[in-house]
Amino acid sequence: MAHRTPLQVDAAIRAMLDVSGGIVGAAEFRAAGIGRDALRRRLREGALQEPFPGVFATVSTQLDEPTRRRAAVLSCGAGAALTGWSAAQQLALVTFQEVPDDEIHVVVPAGRRPRRAATGIRIVRSELLVPDDIVVHDEVACLRLCPLLHVLSATYPVRTVERLLDEAAYLGLWKPWEMAEYLDRVADRRGTAALADLIERHTPGTTRTTNRLEETFLEICDAEGWPRPICQQPERLADGRRI
Repeated sequence: MAHRTPLQVDAAIRAMLDVSGGIVGAAEFRAAGIGRDALRRRLREGALQEPFPGVFATVSTQLDEPTRRRAAVLSCGAGAALTGWSAAQQLALVTFQEVPDDEIHVVVPAGRRPRRAATGIRIVRSELLVPDDIVVHDEVACLRLCPLLHVLSATYPVRTVERLLDEAAYLGLWKPWEMAEYLDRVADRRGTAALADLIERHTPGTTRTTNRLEETFLEICDAEGWPRPICQQPERLADGRRI
């Protein structure tokens, strides 16, 4: 590759960042002939920032949550994907619920040992991760709905998982046959029975709440033993209006 001047390298870096949504991994720069020394120099000069190891952005790039999630997965290398609450956010399953922590949860194959920042990424290594468990959503790899619900059901209250499942049904992501196939495939794994029980008892989409007040009313129903209402159910009034 022909030698490039610093100005030409600057232009190449800017062009790559522009076409990639503001963040680029070191491997991509290396493939384009831009080495680590050139990137370090621009970090020292304040022209670039490195939000996570091996991921670069211009100092003017606003690292909003979707961009941070994409950068975290890129930092963790091949086979990495969002998991846990971070994957639920990426799939737009989280509505009014509070984010439990500021870390981005990433799952990687068991043999990988990615570098990571002191704070910001929580890495989970899994020997059970298979390609079919991962989907690319808005340019970011994350767990598919079925394995994601499996992960979440092991650490979150049942009602939290129900709420995410309701949102998945609303968004058209819920496919019962996919869950049946998934549960059959992972029948011998820990937590499968609990997830299967939740799916059997709950009809996805029936208790989709849109604010804390609606959720509190469901909590009262459960506490008093009252049947839950079907939430967000359309109705037509006597005068013909639909509410």
